[in-house]
Amino acid sequence: GFPEEVARVLVEQGLGKDLLFTTEAGVYGGLPAPGIFFSACINPIRLEPSSVMFRRYQKELDVTILGMLQADEEGNENVSMRGRKVSQYGGPGGFPDIVEGAKTVIFIGKWMDKAKLTIRDGRMHISSFGIPKLVKHVDEVTFNGRHALDINKNVYYVTNVGVFRLTRKGMELVMVMPGIDIQKEIIEASPARIVIPDEGPRVINESVLTGKNFRLEKWPD
Repeated sequence: GFPEEVARVLVEQGLGKDLLFTTEAGVYGGLPAPGIFFSACINPIRLEPSSVMFRRYQKELDVTILGMLQADEEGNENVSMRGRKVSQYGGPGGFPDIVEGAKTVIFIGKWMDKAKLTIRDGRMHISSFGIPKLVKHVDEVTFNGRHALDINKNVYYVTNVGVFRLTRKGMELVMVMPGIDIQKEIIEASPARIVIPDEGPRVINESVLTGKNFRLEKWPD
């Protein structure tokens, strides 16, 4: 999924030397491979038993980047139940241990499933709406938003229309793609309640959409 590509982009932007990537399979360092090669790695420092890696996650994990099957207005996440059939239930795997240990949790996923989005002149446009991924209540709680706040985690939800941050008030839209109509295409289109900061969300640089002059920047203080 989308999280698998993050390590590659960071390395391409020259930030790989400042970070140490791992996977739950035991890869320590190097560049984790995506797709069907997931759990493999290019040029790792070493390979460790999965049990050792999970012990690391309990105390040493700064940031984890995970997929977003379904999230709700309280920040809860469902990554285990895709449907009501037995074949659609994959379980959480190592997910609960990883999110419990990480200081910052970043979920990445689509704003809507089966929606049609286009990019024109450096701006994002929703041609047709689909099935919202941000809902009133998730079908199953694999990640508990309230618990995450209680133990002082930083939690973000990155979508193709904007970035949300989990707060005590709810899901706050902190960054938005250029061209997106916040009222029509986010607030009115979402079953979940969305919080808008008083100063409004930051508009994401159009280079993220076009790729022209794209570079990663430090998150503002």
